[in-house]
Amino acid sequence: MKIRTAGLVCLIVLFMASGGFCAVRAGTPIESSATIQTDTTLITSEISSVIVSEIYGITIEPTASSSQDVAGVPHYFPHTLSSLGNISNSITFSFATQPPGTWECKLIKDEYGNGIYDDGVDVNELDNPLLIAEEAVVKFFISVMPPTAEIVGATRVATLSAVGAVNDGSYYLGTNGEIYGGPDSAEVFDTLQVLAVGSVFDIMISREGDKSPNPVKLTWHTTPDVQTINIYYKNGTFETVAGNWSILQSGVSPHYYSDPNQVGNGINRWYKLEPSGTVLTHDMLTFEALGKFDITMMEGFNLVSLPILNATGSLQHVLGNSMVGEDTGWPDDSDIVWEWDLTTGNYAAAYLNLEPGSPFYGKWCELNSGYMGDPVESTIQISSNEGFWVQVQIGHGAQEVTIAGGIPNHDQTIKLSDNAFNLIGTNYPVAVSLLDSALGTYAHGEDTGWPDDSDIVWAWDINTGNYAAAYLNMEPGSPLYGKWCELNSGYMGDPVESTIMLTPGNGYWVKTVGTGYEWIYPKPY
Repeated sequence: MKIRTAGLVCLIVLFMASGGFCAVRAGTPIESSATIQTDTTLITSEISSVIVSEIYGITIEPTASSSQDVAGVPHYFPHTLSSLGNISNSITFSFATQPPGTWECKLIKDEYGNGIYDDGVDVNELDNPLLIAEEAVVKFFISVMPPTAEIVGATRVATLSAVGAVNDGSYYLGTNGEIYGGPDSAEVFDTLQVLAVGSVFDIMISREGDKSPNPVKLTWHTTPDVQTINIYYKNGTFETVAGNWSILQSGVSPHYYSDPNQVGNGINRWYKLEPSGTVLTHDMLTFEALGKFDITMMEGFNLVSLPILNATGSLQHVLGNSMVGEDTGWPDDSDIVWEWDLTTGNYAAAYLNLEPGSPFYGKWCELNSGYMGDPVESTIQISSNEGFWVQVQIGHGAQEVTIAGGIPNHDQTIKLSDNAFNLIGTNYPVAVSLLDSALGTYAHGEDTGWPDDSDIVWAWDINTGNYAAAYLNMEPGSPLYGKWCELNSGYMGDPVESTIMLTPGNGYWVKTVGTGYEWIYPKPY
């Protein structure tokens, strides 16, 4: 690694995380499979049925963690890409930068394979897609050129994605006896971050307890380590108008702060951490802001989702002990979480075990296990942009649940399956209309006069116990062409534009009537 010094603003470029997923070397193709069902999840042969694991056929490993240099000077990070088994010899790379267009990122071949970049070496930029032999190892550099007009405290992120398609669509028996492969792809990520001196990074937020009146805790690091920061905040609705934010604490020098009485108080609060002396701007608030969002769970069935990005989706992390559990030996005395499994068409359910003396005290456990013997800890994982049900038992009263996390920095991608009821959520901290969500760009609309020929969005109203529904009107000549309209209005006369909003904390059904798609849900701030 090279270190140069100069009188300009210093930068530190960090390799923040490697998404090199676990990979298993492919073995012998299975010859006897007779039936392959959708989504490469099940093989049926004459003698067995086997669940297929996801394939991860490529890994990327960084061998340098940081570099310090002046702005406008390239930084070289040696990496190794491995293709393990049945991935094709075509690997496609792409870079995404945040803010967009602020970095110059390149892939450069490591001519000697030693991880040492030398200005005198005749290097060639790698073709994209990169062609490599199966089970090959390729060494290369990520060359990053941060902008010359950098400012103190700036934070920028570049993400490298590598995608390889499965070579022939076959299924393979791995050396560990599991099944791998199928018409799928493997994708890995590397994330690099540039921090100007005076930056705040590795910012985290968490509850210090699950119920009121506990605090939420902020932690962070700075460059240099002694850098003081200001903590800005805003209550209520998240927005990026800097003038509507206030300073909560100024000149903070420890790398943590506990904000008292924030858990379960029913007030959403947003935070932005910046070096002392920094003037808060709109652009700063669109990136790496954090918050705590309170969802009121009413008695009955609540269709909800995570309103902000959460570090992990386990029920223990997301809900903790914020709900009412059972201490009677009867699981249905507890509030219950229901997660929809599109593959099976069934729900997984979990209850909160508060039975004194139980080894699973304070844990969310599988609902059925509580009736049939020893409890089994639930494996439910709540994903970003996934909807799920929370059933609050009658008599428990409304429950206030605090979700702590970060606002998304990028557009969100939601995968909707073929001809299916997809239970989705919205990960943004602000309400988004169906029109502004860009769902209509991907959805199947109707041009037949029959609303149920369209994909349909269903929004649950716990107060009425009913759904509002909307379809995509693509009827030629209609004044509402390209608009989402109330489902019932399409049957009864002139269509009426839908008022459904994708609201933070709520979940929604999306019924697809044809081929599924990946919906790029644009960031609304």
